[in-house]
Amino acid sequence: MHRADPRISGSTHPEPISVDEFNDAMRALGPFPDDAVFVCAVSGGGDSMALCHFLNLWIGKNQKLYAVTVDHGLRPESTAEARQVNQWLCEKNIAHHILTWDGQKPDRNIQHHARAARYDLLTKFCTDRSNAFLCTAHHQDDQIETFLSRLCRGSGVYGLSGMSARQIHNGTVILRPFLQFEKSRLSAALTNARQNWIEDPSNNNDRFTRVKLRQLRGTFADLGLDARRLLRTIDRMQSARSVIERQVDSCAAESVHWSQFGFCQIDGALWAKYDQEIAMRVLGECLASIGGGDYTPRYDSLYELYIGLCGGEILTRTLGGCIIESDGAVITIMREHAAIAAATDITAQLVWDGRFEIRADGTPDATDCFIAPLGIDGWRDIVQSRPDLRDIRMPVHAKYALPAIKMHCAGVDETLAAPHLNYWKDQKIQNNWSALSINFRPRHHKDAFGLPI
Repeated sequence: MHRADPRISGSTHPEPISVDEFNDAMRALGPFPDDAVFVCAVSGGGDSMALCHFLNLWIGKNQKLYAVTVDHGLRPESTAEARQVNQWLCEKNIAHHILTWDGQKPDRNIQHHARAARYDLLTKFCTDRSNAFLCTAHHQDDQIETFLSRLCRGSGVYGLSGMSARQIHNGTVILRPFLQFEKSRLSAALTNARQNWIEDPSNNNDRFTRVKLRQLRGTFADLGLDARRLLRTIDRMQSARSVIERQVDSCAAESVHWSQFGFCQIDGALWAKYDQEIAMRVLGECLASIGGGDYTPRYDSLYELYIGLCGGEILTRTLGGCIIESDGAVITIMREHAAIAAATDITAQLVWDGRFEIRADGTPDATDCFIAPLGIDGWRDIVQSRPDLRDIRMPVHAKYALPAIKMHCAGVDETLAAPHLNYWKDQKIQNNWSALSINFRPRHHKDAFGLPI
């Protein structure tokens, strides 16, 4: 299970990654705050152990490194492996945490669900810490396999541009400093460091598409599709994507207005000036941002909505966890409140519904309280005591989807506060929660859209 001498692919004696090369790769992803926290996702495999090794050498004096292993519980030996990783890293004085994927496991599409659960746990770990960056060990070979698997699915320019070295997921910045390096160079560096690692048997299970593609790499190379040519194609796709993204940015800056209340409005006339490719991408990004999702809706559904909006129809639709209303001139995109998780525990820092950044430092014990959408019943309750709230100019569905502090009492959920509406059940509650801050921070492409950070 634990291997000290890897099977190195490629050249017989690959050159190990040097500390200087890694440091250059990290600097290219910065700059970083002096008190930055780097969270290294460590499965125990060779790639992630190598990343943790280099990060430990790289971090600055006031910066912190946490290694985090997710125990998916999909194999009987996973818990023992996580503990082995803990032992290795503790010997190097690297703080290590094990996170567990609890609950029922899926029977189908296991890798997809495991990946989603892993990133949810890792980004939650980051959200609970200020200035935290998540580092993953994806390398050049992973980039190629990503390209090929997306090609098999018929992806377009965005999909075929591969993984980004720096991106945002669940409100967390993800860094991939190894993307420019071959796996064999990582393995060589780890061997030089005399660091053991764990071999995951799923890496050789040809039930998975990535493994099948990995096994076909030699055949592809014989046909001229070697690593160099594939990487050149990825570079070209990335260049094309950057051109498209600049147009998307321009269209969004000109036509989209973001509200602090968690919804957006699109000026239909300005938006319609742009080509279909650009306008559809802006529409998709808006839906992903307001819907709190990681991905835009599927093309066919998005295209159908786009055609309806371009026709200047007065319509109401739902898509991607959003309610879309158009009066023929302005398109309003709001969160579908019924699609929001019913209750979320209040912690010092959290991203709620993928839209709101909540900081509750200095607030009283919130054990009995939770964050939930205001909802229809909550709105009805608060306007009974504060009729003036009816005068707030905001789409009604946007009101229902606002975050509210609630408490379960006598079989019903009682609304204690709706901070965006300046509603507090009483003065004591307002005083107790005076340190609470809730800010609209849609996680999807917030940098590209020029949203406040």
